[in-house]
Amino acid sequence: MRYEESIDTSYNNTMTIFLDEIKKDSIVLEFGPASGRLTKYLKQNYGCKVYIVEIDHEAGEVASQYAEKALIGQEAGNIETYQWLHEFEGIKFDYILFADVLEHLHDPENVLMNAKSLLGDDGYILVSLPNIAHNSVIIDLLNNQFRYSKTGLLDDTHLRFWTYSSVEKLFQKTGLNVDVRYATYSQVGFNEFDNKYSDCSPNTEFELKTRDMAEVYQFVYKVSEKAPCRNLNKIRNLTDYYYAQFLDKIEDEYDIENAEKDTLLFENMKYVKKHEFKQGSSFVRFDPINKENCCIKINHILLGGAEGVFDAKYYTNALCQLDDGICYFGNRDPQVIISVEGDKYSYVEVDIEYISLVDDKYDRTFSAVSDMLKRENDIIIQKENYIGEQRDIICNKDNEIKELNGIVEQKENYIGEQREVLRELEAEKNEVINQLYAIIQQQDEMILNRGSVIRDMSGRKHLQIAIGKAKAKIMQKKKSHIKIGILNPYLPTLGGGEKHMGYLCQFLEEYYNYKADIDIIVYNYNDINVFSDDYITIEDVNKQFGLNLKKTKIKKLDLSVPAVAIETVEQRQVVEHVSSSYDIFINFMFQSKHIGRAKINIYECMFPPKRMEPMPVIYPAYRPVEQQHDQEFADSYQLFISNSEYTNHWTEAMWQIGDRKTIIYPPVFAEKEIIGKYQESKKQNIIMSVGRFFVGAHSKKQLDLVKFFVNHQEVFKNYEYHLAGAVATYQEDVDYLNQIKELAATVDNVFIHENCPFDELMDLYSRAKIFWHGTGYGVNENEQPEKMEHFGITPVEAMSYGVIPVVINKGGPKETVVDGEIGYCWNTEEECVSKTKLLIEDDELRRKMAVKAAERAKEYSIEKFFERHRSVFDGLQI
Repeated sequence: MRYEESIDTSYNNTMTIFLDEIKKDSIVLEFGPASGRLTKYLKQNYGCKVYIVEIDHEAGEVASQYAEKALIGQEAGNIETYQWLHEFEGIKFDYILFADVLEHLHDPENVLMNAKSLLGDDGYILVSLPNIAHNSVIIDLLNNQFRYSKTGLLDDTHLRFWTYSSVEKLFQKTGLNVDVRYATYSQVGFNEFDNKYSDCSPNTEFELKTRDMAEVYQFVYKVSEKAPCRNLNKIRNLTDYYYAQFLDKIEDEYDIENAEKDTLLFENMKYVKKHEFKQGSSFVRFDPINKENCCIKINHILLGGAEGVFDAKYYTNALCQLDDGICYFGNRDPQVIISVEGDKYSYVEVDIEYISLVDDKYDRTFSAVSDMLKRENDIIIQKENYIGEQRDIICNKDNEIKELNGIVEQKENYIGEQREVLRELEAEKNEVINQLYAIIQQQDEMILNRGSVIRDMSGRKHLQIAIGKAKAKIMQKKKSHIKIGILNPYLPTLGGGEKHMGYLCQFLEEYYNYKADIDIIVYNYNDINVFSDDYITIEDVNKQFGLNLKKTKIKKLDLSVPAVAIETVEQRQVVEHVSSSYDIFINFMFQSKHIGRAKINIYECMFPPKRMEPMPVIYPAYRPVEQQHDQEFADSYQLFISNSEYTNHWTEAMWQIGDRKTIIYPPVFAEKEIIGKYQESKKQNIIMSVGRFFVGAHSKKQLDLVKFFVNHQEVFKNYEYHLAGAVATYQEDVDYLNQIKELAATVDNVFIHENCPFDELMDLYSRAKIFWHGTGYGVNENEQPEKMEHFGITPVEAMSYGVIPVVINKGGPKETVVDGEIGYCWNTEEECVSKTKLLIEDDELRRKMAVKAAERAKEYSIEKFFERHRSVFDGLQI
């Protein structure tokens, strides 16, 4: 129920005005009493008999306990069914009340015409109506907004709107005479509207503040057909925002308390005032207006007294002053200081014109001011640029110093480590020498005591064994580095998988305290020559993903693209042989079946390969070989790390690896980067999708998603759809992108961002409200699971920016997105559109989901990625 607060009689409002006009022990008809706050007051405090009509049954039940008779509910309590006209036909009412009621009716004129027939000869109707011309409403309109609310001037149940003139016409049409007009007031910024005068330009602000009835919130009228009516008007037309004032300076201080202040109503633009000095005044300060950026023309300032009238001496704080008395004031406190000479004068007379408050009439004044401000601004800009340059130089020097300090620290740490190694080697050497001396002494004693050649040979044998053991210990101490190989021939794509691998390399460098030598193993793939001059470098990887890899290198294998199956097997064996040279081998290649032959082998699984794929008919003999290879492949890895529950499920289903598997989600952002990414103020009506434009494999299905958007323009007419992604070079992929462009061209609200730069993509995330993802649409998940999105980094990136994911109910995204809490999962075109429509139509629901989505994104942070890998590598036996 609305309007349930009790009556506050401590300040002027609609109810207190009604109560001031109603006499005690009256008979009252109250329309729309809600839960009866006024009904109760009239009965208990005024002794009135009150009859009520209320459409809300629940509220009417509460109010009826204070009423003589109550008509409530959708039929009897509906004013425009006029049941009250028959029920109360024999009663002559002293007062009929319409408190905030007529604006909710379809035909208020007809209601008033019928209501006045129930008035006694001395009866009155009291009406309150909202003022749609309030400055708060106008400010919103100037800013292209018209926002309904639950209560107030733009109550979402209002059917009619009134201004002062339309209220007057309403009573003229219904034959009701005005006894008295009242109003309630509400300043801009202190009501249900979230706006203020500074939302407008200064000129517009001035115009609004000087409007008639600009801050009248409600009109309250007392009217009658037959009773005496005085036609009184108690509405204040203007708000005293602007004033002029005189202050006398007495004993070196201006007498602010006793300032002579005049409200400026601007009936014309001229101001003439005579001000009598106070005893002891030495100066008089005249403030022409409390407004910045105004221009006045001083016609004359005169001092008068017993000896006559003379031109006064004065100065101003004007930003610019011309010879003909024109003054331009740029600050908010314009002042004219007038000198009073002894006791010769008793008053000052000021004659000025306000020549520029809302428009520029004196071009030369403003031109002069503009030139002066421009010169000052140019000097300020030059100074600021110089300061900025000096700050940049200092910042660069600081960075250089930090970098050098880092290098010095690394060198010092390395020297310290080497000194420790040398100390250990020295100790080992001394221990071996002591052992040798002991053995020699023992042998000498044996030779002296026994003189036996056999004993002598035996002693030498012991000596050789001891020396061998000592050497082994020394060699073990010398080994301070771990060799790690990571297989990923897809490195040039620099996609989500490569970002995943790059952060794994960063983890390994930090985990082994930069004592690990890491090779990314690559070879020719998709006609890309690894030995070309423009092949991807570690610097490219660092720049693309914001990494700082120092101990990671690229190891290039001289392998050509295989033409037949036998070459594929041979090249696989080359890679497997290379893996044997590492302490740790990590297979990061999508659906690879290379056997790991290092001491420790780990499979970072984006999606598992299938068991033996049928060989060409001309190679049937290789089938048993491949089957054997499959088993060796599965047995060679100590651990399979899946990127999602979805991948983990299929890895077990295809390879039955038992407890040799775990899940570590890919890294998306650092937690500190996620904080603050979602800013609701930046959001626009944008749906977006991110992914490479290609067909086959796990295609992102952009063509289908664009069809959804185009097919349902009635839903998305106020939204834009943006698709961002890299462009493939294969002809079939180029053709696919052209199909998307042709379909997008049929409407004007679809936009394609080819090879979208990182900064542009992040800006798109910050502005978008909804994220669409459709990989796997139209594909049987159980028959072709590899064509689903195996994890989906882009939905998580979107979530971190508070973009609500609406994703297909397949693959990795359906575990990332909690359906109905941080986004929606869909199975059909209709379901995708309907769930998106929920977010479009309920902005509050979308904002709540956005907060939860940004929080959920932290689960996929770089910190979590490092933490989970650390627990894995802590358990390795190297």
